[in-house]
Amino acid sequence: MKAAVAVRFDEIEIDKIRVASNTRTHFNRARLNELAHSITENGIIEPLVVTVHDNSYILICGERRYRAAQIAGLECVPCFIRDDVSIDEIKIMQLAENTARNDLSPIELALALSEVLEAGGMTQEQLARQIGCDRTRLTKAVKTAQLPEDCRQYFHEQDEEADRDTDHDAVEDDAATLSPRKPKPLSLSHGEVLCKLLTEGGRYDAEICKLAKKACEKGLSCAQLHALVRKILEGEVEKGGEDEPKSSELHAVGERISQFLDGVGGAKVAVKRNASGLVLSVTVGGIDDLQAVVGLICKTESDDDIECAM
Repeated sequence: MKAAVAVRFDEIEIDKIRVASNTRTHFNRARLNELAHSITENGIIEPLVVTVHDNSYILICGERRYRAAQIAGLECVPCFIRDDVSIDEIKIMQLAENTARNDLSPIELALALSEVLEAGGMTQEQLARQIGCDRTRLTKAVKTAQLPEDCRQYFHEQDEEADRDTDHDAVEDDAATLSPRKPKPLSLSHGEVLCKLLTEGGRYDAEICKLAKKACEKGLSCAQLHALVRKILEGEVEKGGEDEPKSSELHAVGERISQFLDGVGGAKVAVKRNASGLVLSVTVGGIDDLQAVVGLICKTESDDDIECAM
């Protein structure tokens, strides 16, 4: 049985509280303003949780309430004070609270989990159990954290525009015009699909960001996104670079190899691009055909023969 945790309650001056670490990096401004208005009218119903570290108060839980209280102009906020909590323990507690409340965006969860795991001392299974996170979800999150930084914005809920000045005459004139689709934040499942394009040299980083933007703006499903990723890996989407063979060139190479293997009945040749490079595949009907293909390759001894085949 775990020992009881010492907790005190007090009203603390808001200027004496600092945020040393938090898993949340994105706060919806409109919702913060709504919470600030509620705090002005009703006060803070659920106290913040802090600890004392280096003679100052460190926020453990409740940063959204803390920020809203600042907007509302509060001088003091109600707090539960926990003693002897380390910075590393703060990160775990924040993860546990935000995961339970589903307060984090997918990318915030991904980065926070990766940070804790990289610090060492805990396996994925142990961390999932401690914060109450499904193991499959945690695995997807760790993968998503590896995506390029430029595409992280598409995993956040987009802020509503503060300015909503409406010209009523224009509204009447444009009554038949459909409003644009609201961007839909990507999920961890979307992130897992995009990770299929990750390479050591960042070969497809630009494509990852373009696809993330498109999926967010158009509300693509994971299946739709996967289809686009598969096209890139199979070379059906042209990159246009001088060093990148086009799909037509890959097809031509496949045709030449097919001619070279013409003596093997039913041999099907395909040349495709994946995350590692170019892949040549030869499909045959059975072991005899496979041995025939190997025999043809072994009989090709001169460079002239190879060039003719390729």
